[in-house]
Amino acid sequence: MKPRQAQQNIPDGVMKTILMNHLIGRKKITKTVYLNIYLESINEAHKLLRESVLLFKNKSYQRSYFLSFSALEEISNHKLRQMFLQV
Repeated sequence: MKPRQAQQNIPDGVMKTILMNHLIGRKKITKTVYLNIYLESINEAHKLLRESVLLFKNKSYQRSYFLSFSALEEISNHKLRQMFLQV
C-alpha cells in the first residue's frame, strides 16, 4: 500500500476497491482491472437508462426517476474511475 499522503489523491470508491482487494489477497492491481470496472460501470448506466425510459413510457414515473438517478450515480463512478486511470 502507498503512504497516506499519496492515497489522498485517490477517489474514495477506488480506495475502497484497493482496500477490499488487499484484504482478500489481491495485493497488486493493474490499470486493466480498473479499466474493466470502468467499462462495467458505463454498461450498467446504459442498462439503467434503457429500463428507465421503458418505465417512463409505461407511466411508472417514480421508478423511472429512481433508475435514472441510479444511472447518474454509475456515470459519476465512471468519471471517478476515468480520472484515476489518467493518473
